[in-house]
Amino acid sequence: MAKSKDWGKWEEVDRSDNYSLIIASEGVGGSGKTHFALTGPEPIAVHLFDPGGLKGLVKNPLFKKKDIKVIQYNFNPGRLDESDRPKAAAEALEQFLENQTTALQHARTIVLDKEDHAWEMLRYAKLEAVSDKPSNYYELNLEYRGWFHDAEMAGVNFVVIRGMKEKWGKTGSNREGKATFGSLGEMEPRGQKEVPELVQVVLRHRWDAEVGDFITTIHEKCRVGDAKKLIGKEFQSLTMRELGEMVYPETAEMEGTWE
Repeated sequence: MAKSKDWGKWEEVDRSDNYSLIIASEGVGGSGKTHFALTGPEPIAVHLFDPGGLKGLVKNPLFKKKDIKVIQYNFNPGRLDESDRPKAAAEALEQFLENQTTALQHARTIVLDKEDHAWEMLRYAKLEAVSDKPSNYYELNLEYRGWFHDAEMAGVNFVVIRGMKEKWGKTGSNREGKATFGSLGEMEPRGQKEVPELVQVVLRHRWDAEVGDFITTIHEKCRVGDAKKLIGKEFQSLTMRELGEMVYPETAEMEGTWE
């Protein structure tokens, strides 16, 4: 008996061309994260939470003529009394959401520098205090996830820049058999823990003194392109155009897609 072809509200999958990338760029200071982000298609809109994040780069001959828009946010919880942080965060968040709405309409590449600062802004604005209760983060994570969803739906490139911290955990046990904790000798990104799930590609950046150049590794996530061949590969002076043409090979013949 033939099956009915009436799919009701189901629609054919969208196979139209929409070439954009949602990227997490991880690395210690000076590893080339922002440098990579500025190789994206212009206009580029930079949400700058890191005061020195663009210093020097905007005068670099590679970027001197690029159309780069920037908004500097002054939310710095470390310089505020804990009781003053929620109000300052709420004001910064209101500005950010308004600015992001504009950027989604006009930019081709949006940069969040740094992602962990933006996460702290949202956390203080919504929770109004430091909280370790997982139940308090449900709505917060939903709203944060929406930022990535909005970028995907707008068809823009969205690069979130993430600083690093030492990874801490159980290192062993003492003579009494009690667990000991400390540095595990590894580095992990700061910020919201679900970011690797929210992006299409995770990049790990570093400076190689011997080579004298920035090295970028496709780290632990590649949801577009041939992931089996790309994850773990290292590239020297990687640009967004080169990354885009690797994960969307057909764009290599499409002029202006990544420029």
